[in-house]
Amino acid sequence: MKQFSVAALAAAVLLLTACNASVSITADAKGGSTCTVVSSMGAAVEKTIRTISGADSSSPLFDAAEIKKGLSDAGFTETAVKLPSSSSLSLQTYAKNLAEGIHEVPGALAYSKAADGSQKLTLTLSPQTLQTAASLLPEKEHSYIDLLMAPVFTGEAMTEQEYIETVSSVYGDQIADELKSSTLTIIMTAAGSSGTAAKKTIRLIDLLTLTGNKSITSSLVW
Repeated sequence: MKQFSVAALAAAVLLLTACNASVSITADAKGGSTCTVVSSMGAAVEKTIRTISGADSSSPLFDAAEIKKGLSDAGFTETAVKLPSSSSLSLQTYAKNLAEGIHEVPGALAYSKAADGSQKLTLTLSPQTLQTAASLLPEKEHSYIDLLMAPVFTGEAMTEQEYIETVSSVYGDQIADELKSSTLTIIMTAAGSSGTAAKKTIRLIDLLTLTGNKSITSSLVW
């Protein structure tokens, strides 16, 4: 399962530096789920990453083949990974057993089925789940996280304004403004459940400044 975590969380890092991104999780009648990730890195963030990492202006910041191999090795099927541009990602994969969650990141994904047959799926984004996820990343991807200096990873409590001022003082106003305007949309659906769906749009800045016991959750009941 660690291979899946490392590969898939490389995509998660891109989400945290994206201008706009979405994650869609669709549960099926067989107890599995399809996960789709679509993300494009903001221009200011991309420029800063390339400058610090030494990557040239055209080379992809992520390795599609590596991500696909990691997902396939972990048992995921119907996996497709595309890089529409050098700093964007489109990923789709299938997990056969939704109830298993993500073993390497406890608490990130929870599934339950009640006696009356109703089912519930919850995705939890918290300092604990995101820090655990970050610890599994290779050095290159982890350096993208370090670049952000985000309270959710450092553990240092900051208000939104304090964090934006810190980013602005180090990297300039462009990257700070980009982080302020960025969003992550989470869409959760259950196939064959008469259109049941849950959608939540999260400001990236709210996610990056999570500390302590705070968390952001998205749930679907069907």
